[in-house]
Amino acid sequence: MRSAHAQQLSDHLRSVFVPASEELQSLIASVEAEVSDWPTVQIKPMFGMKAIYRGKSIFALLPKTRSLRSGDEVWLKFPNTTAAVKRRISAEARIVPPRKPTGAQWYTVKDVKPDDYGWLIDWLSIAYKSARKK
Repeated sequence: MRSAHAQQLSDHLRSVFVPASEELQSLIASVEAEVSDWPTVQIKPMFGMKAIYRGKSIFALLPKTRSLRSGDEVWLKFPNTTAAVKRRISAEARIVPPRKPTGAQWYTVKDVKPDDYGWLIDWLSIAYKSARKK
């Protein structure tokens, strides 16, 4: 029998995870193929998503079979950003900053479309450069 805490956690996770957008599957596969060729990049499964690492530093989450909150979102982490990158992020309406300014700096990329390949690769490159090699 499950404990009340385990059931509560399971219910919470079920409410957070949603199916990934089927129309984005080919985009995500193309993005995976591109970034897997970057130096020190590893792609690992994580809760139905793909976690992308530079060395030991995670810098992106891509939806595979599941997504968080919306099926058409990608998450980028910018741990070491310059002022110029911060300005560029704030000028991009589709990139939502973290709710809390401290801690893990995960940004939500909303409304990702199948034809966003170049745009998404550009932002993944920025997040990759921001990730420290550990």
